[in-house]
Amino acid sequence: MDYFTDASRTNPSVIVGFGQHPSGSGGIYLYTNNGSITGAWTGHTILASGNCYERTRPITFPGNTFPNVVASCKDQIILFNNPGNTGGNPVTDTWTQTVLNSTGGTHQIRIADIDGDGKLDIVCSASKSLGTSPNFILYQDTPTSWQKVDGPGSLQDDIDVISVSGAHNAIVGPAADNSGIYWFAYPGSRTGSWTRNFLGVGNKGTTVAAGTKDGKDYVIVASNEEPWTGGLAYYTQPADPTQPWLGTTVDATYRAVHEISTHTWVGPVLHCCRGGAGLHRGRR
Repeated sequence: MDYFTDASRTNPSVIVGFGQHPSGSGGIYLYTNNGSITGAWTGHTILASGNCYERTRPITFPGNTFPNVVASCKDQIILFNNPGNTGGNPVTDTWTQTVLNSTGGTHQIRIADIDGDGKLDIVCSASKSLGTSPNFILYQDTPTSWQKVDGPGSLQDDIDVISVSGAHNAIVGPAADNSGIYWFAYPGSRTGSWTRNFLGVGNKGTTVAAGTKDGKDYVIVASNEEPWTGGLAYYTQPADPTQPWLGTTVDATYRAVHEISTHTWVGPVLHCCRGGAGLHRGRR
């Protein structure tokens, strides 16, 4: 959800990607409402077909009035350009496509400036279902020119960006070899060697998400694949973040959590958790 059609940012709209499994045409669609989010919603086609089940994220470039959309679609990473930024109508006009990676899709997308050049980059996990490995980062040179760099490490189906020692450009995720959750320190250049640091326990199917508590980033983890490990827990940074982080179990019975949403903590309260396929559980 974002303001894909409303420059005043008072009336949000929604982008939804669909898969082709077990049947259907797939595609990506824009849903707008009649002025009230509790009223009627109308769907508009951005892409009429293609397996677009995995992640979509909004991304806005300098000079844009409206967000564009980055999506894992048709086993590619595609930027769908909002026609509202060039004088068109997001509802009726074509959203042109820029293929950012033609060699594989992703299960999770995060948007952040990793290399510190002031431009948003696209951080992508691997994808078991799509056969994409390893994870990778798309570094932005311009909105139409991107450099793909594999890594860091070999992370599986989830990934996030965290702040360690002030800089918001460290990467966290579950290792593909089932050895645990790791965070990686940015090496100072796009193609440098990232330093791997053990964060906590979890298998390659663990879902991760980062938030902020007491001025430091924490990482929430949840079981999303058998064998179930740990349920729902969060990890906080120790005095030396290169040492294993301090884990606290929230609920050991959580299972099949597909995505976690977080918010700033003002106390020891978990803001939001969303279940995925399987047993859906969510608490606030």
